[in-house]
Amino acid sequence: MQLNADPIIYDADERKAAFYLTGTADTPIGKYNNEYAFFLKFAEDGKKIERIEEMLDSGSSGPFYQKLIQHMMEAGSKVST
Repeated sequence: MQLNADPIIYDADERKAAFYLTGTADTPIGKYNNEYAFFLKFAEDGKKIERIEEMLDSGSSGPFYQKLIQHMMEAGSKVST
């Protein structure tokens, strides 16, 4: 998988950071493309992350993973859904 990241956005006063990624991959069932956003909240001293929120494009990933599960079942893989 290849990931491309936009510059990280920092807000030192609020102890927050955010970044955006796009991911692509060639797979046996076709091309995979998705977008991701991460939001981080840091501790008072700024040395530890207190909270991570992640968002991704479920409209893109949902159909892809359904197709992947079908491919794995047809190949005889055990799939837990």
